[in-house]
Amino acid sequence: MAEAAAQLLLLLLISSSSVSTASSVIKILSGFPGELPFYLETGICGVGENEEVQLFYYSVKSQTNPLLDPLLLWLIGGPAFSGLATLA
Repeated sequence: MAEAAAQLLLLLLISSSSVSTASSVIKILSGFPGELPFYLETGICGVGENEEVQLFYYSVKSQTNPLLDPLLLWLIGGPAFSGLATLA
């Protein structure tokens, strides 16, 4: 379902541009004991004919009912601003 949510997000962001993606499933984080208790995927999407725009994303799979749970689109960041600062 995380892949479906990521694909939906990409379709919302771009309508007719070419897209390429690179993604990784994250199972452990530095400072967290053991494996993560949820499914986390991160990646980068190149957008545009020459992939001149690079978008970074987090995708977290629903822990309850993916068909009924809402989809959250969280747009943040910009030059010299870390998106991780908003997770604190």
